[in-house]
Amino acid sequence: MTTSWENKTTYQHAELSGLVDRSGEVASMLTRAGATSDQALLALDRVTQGQSVMLATNEIMSYVAIAFVLAALIIWLAPRPTRAVDLSKAGH
Repeated sequence: MTTSWENKTTYQHAELSGLVDRSGEVASMLTRAGATSDQALLALDRVTQGQSVMLATNEIMSYVAIAFVLAALIIWLAPRPTRAVDLSKAGH
């Protein structure tokens, strides 16, 4: 699960990197505000990384939710036991 999450994070980061600040307006705004060009790029990378982690987490948790729903349906649709359990003979 962790490997899948990391792979999805890497994929999402690659996808978002192509979409972030194509025109360079945000990077130039950050440099005008006093950041160096390296700091501006690092800030953009951190935002992109955070968003890619969130997208990957959402996707993995969607799969987990589907698995839980399927497990609950299997339990709900399972046949009921035919004989009753005598609790007086159990344990302590």
